[in-house]
Amino acid sequence: MGLLRAKIELINSDDLAFHRKKKLAAKDVHRLTVQALVDTGAIMLSINESVRAQLDLDILWSRRYPLR
Repeated sequence: MGLLRAKIELINSDDLAFHRKKKLAAKDVHRLTVQALVDTGAIMLSINESVRAQLDLDILWSRRYPLR
């Protein structure tokens, strides 16, 4: 396992579902391409508040991690 950087596209899944049902135009789907630090053994993704706001995502749950 290791770390690498990758360019990834994040998409608001609610918007995508509405687009697939023809209820939202493609241009209105919130998308964001970011340069991410990837841990090849990770099973979860964390995003910061700025990314969350740009994608217009709801908070389902959150956790604060202590700074070292």
